[in-house]
Amino acid sequence: ARDPVDNTTIAEWKRRPQSDALAVRQGDSLGNAPTARVRNGVAVVPVTGPIFRYANLLTNHSGATALSDFAANMAAAMADSRVRAIVMEIDSPGGEVTGLAEAAQLISAASRVKPVVAFVDGSAMSAAYWLASAAGEIVIASTGAVGSLGAVVAMQDTRSAQEKTGVRRYQFVSSQSPNKLFDPTTDAGAARVQAFADRLASEFLADAAANRGMSVEDLLAA
Repeated sequence: ARDPVDNTTIAEWKRRPQSDALAVRQGDSLGNAPTARVRNGVAVVPVTGPIFRYANLLTNHSGATALSDFAANMAAAMADSRVRAIVMEIDSPGGEVTGLAEAAQLISAASRVKPVVAFVDGSAMSAAYWLASAAGEIVIASTGAVGSLGAVVAMQDTRSAQEKTGVRRYQFVSSQSPNKLFDPTTDAGAARVQAFADRLASEFLADAAANRGMSVEDLLAA
């Protein structure tokens, strides 16, 4: 695994009572960062609520996280000369997979320049753990939790409901590309969806294990 962050500022921040640690949100503005703040040389980058790739009404008003905002926060923290270290303050159940690998690579690159700590004060599940795994060190609060490895692909079948309302839907798939649309209720269709979920999970597990200096088997067993 990577060496733990050896930084006095970070160590002092971690020793604070929870109420004091959360108070860093009241720090100074950080350039053009959408939500990050800086206090005593530590930039605090929040990762809260469900994770989406782009900002929307949910991320702007309901406490969710947009990876586009997260990237802007990290860029501002890296560029600001006041920032000696970065704390990702995480409390998230996970979220959208698109853009996660790139965001994790951004964290990994940043940690080679400035110390980066993932502080889990609630949960870092699924997509949130993928991000946390890329930090130089993960610190978990006494009531915090990490995990939920793997990927989920969900689909909704509304055909029965549509039939009850008299709605009929017809679709024709080009004969040259029959797999463009497939029926997940069939064995063959379900197998394709399962293969897709397994491929996403393989990317997640391989990246997270490499970030923590572990094998995939050891990561799953942890």
